[in-house]
Amino acid sequence: MSITTVSRVLNGKGKVSEATRQRVKEVLARHHYQPSAIARGMVSKSLRNVAVLLPDLRTPTYAKAAHVVESECAHRGYHVIVCNTGDGAEDALSYLQLMSQRQVDGVMFIGSCYSALRQHA
Repeated sequence: MSITTVSRVLNGKGKVSEATRQRVKEVLARHHYQPSAIARGMVSKSLRNVAVLLPDLRTPTYAKAAHVVESECAHRGYHVIVCNTGDGAEDALSYLQLMSQRQVDGVMFIGSCYSALRQHA
């Protein structure tokens, strides 16, 4: 079986006979194949990750906000990385640098303490 055939089955594109499609799926299942999110991200230019920065997850208001954001993002096919920064700009900037390295698709700030970050950005 060629790489092209397997790719067609995985992506659901191109012509592949039903018998070949089933053989490919059986081999993938037998070997517990999991697609690479990083490889897909390289092709699509998106890892479908979003960062949420908030000062204190223990606070009920922030906990509820994080829950709603996570639920809505999951509904749209995104994964959420919650960053509990405290009130200090230094920790928030550290998380922003880390999220930039991780190439998240977006960052959400929950809390007025982040308005000072505009000076640092």
